[in-house]
Amino acid sequence: MFDAVHVCPQERFLLHSVRQLSCTAESAPPAAPDAIACGDASAQLLAQQVSHASKLPRPQRVAVCFYSLTRSLQQTVHSIDQNVLTPLNRAGTSFDVFVHTYNLSRSGCTGCSGALLLDWRADVAALATVLPSSARLHVQVDDQSRLMRRFAAQFTHAFKTEWRADGKATGVAQFYLAAMHSLKRVTAMWQQHGPYRTVFMLRPDLVYLDPMPVGALLANTSTEWLAVSPRLFKRGKWVDDKFAIGTPRAAVLYGNRIDALMSFMDRHPGRLSESYLGWYLHTLRACITISPLPRPSRILRVRSSAAVSCKDLHHEYGLNLQCERCHRGRQVDAAERERVQTELWVRAQLAPHVSDVCFRIR
Repeated sequence: MFDAVHVCPQERFLLHSVRQLSCTAESAPPAAPDAIACGDASAQLLAQQVSHASKLPRPQRVAVCFYSLTRSLQQTVHSIDQNVLTPLNRAGTSFDVFVHTYNLSRSGCTGCSGALLLDWRADVAALATVLPSSARLHVQVDDQSRLMRRFAAQFTHAFKTEWRADGKATGVAQFYLAAMHSLKRVTAMWQQHGPYRTVFMLRPDLVYLDPMPVGALLANTSTEWLAVSPRLFKRGKWVDDKFAIGTPRAAVLYGNRIDALMSFMDRHPGRLSESYLGWYLHTLRACITISPLPRPSRILRVRSSAAVSCKDLHHEYGLNLQCERCHRGRQVDAAERERVQTELWVRAQLAPHVSDVCFRIR
């Protein structure tokens, strides 16, 4: 049962204000222990079953990291296997997988559209089934309700939002902070098991429709580089915090970006998410080379209820569908709709059903 989950203590982890970003990566945060160190017997058994030491180390080691909630992982794991892990295998790399997520059994439904309770064990087990025997799987599960209570004490004024006594906030501040905290924790996890040549920082709720250009990424000769979603470079705007791939030093700077959040909030009160990502990456351009992924990479966000974000479908496919939710599209194009349905099934084994407002995969 979820109530029996024993989570890792995090009392030493404190968010702090960074007045001016530095190109020098700060000292590593406290080690983020995996499930074995957390004392969760069930997670410990799972980790022991799916973790195998590589007997034949390969010259190019890669860390594949997933952070934040895993509620959609059973829906997205096929595309992760086909378009992330398989290209890494074909390129001859040796990779380890790191997962940081949350136990939501005590905090209940988050209130987001399409949100369901988290079965993180089933999600991680699904991921384990597609890993090669040489890959190590490291898992850490933290208690989100306890994290929210700490954030409530620290950020009530800064985020100009009301925090209830149970640690939940109105608005999206709590979800964004939890995601950034998770990214920092998974960054600490892979740092304890390096060195790695390249680090993949991915969200588990994304369907990856195109193979990752692993060959081009590993052939990058820049000393410090970070590849991000091509959407960040369209129309001169910074949008969509989807994924990042880069050298270890660049990955540390990207993964620990929560540390500079208060500096941004001082200048831009109430603004979060992609606004902060754009500001942060723009600042880091003096330190590392930031560029779009070498070739197009279409990605779709999948909710735990199996709904595919209609905004993603409009953007990635240019669909001319009527959509009450995001108010795009003027007429239903049956041929385009059928094409997308076929492609989603072939590329990601998603069987979509179209409603009046968005696509669904159940």
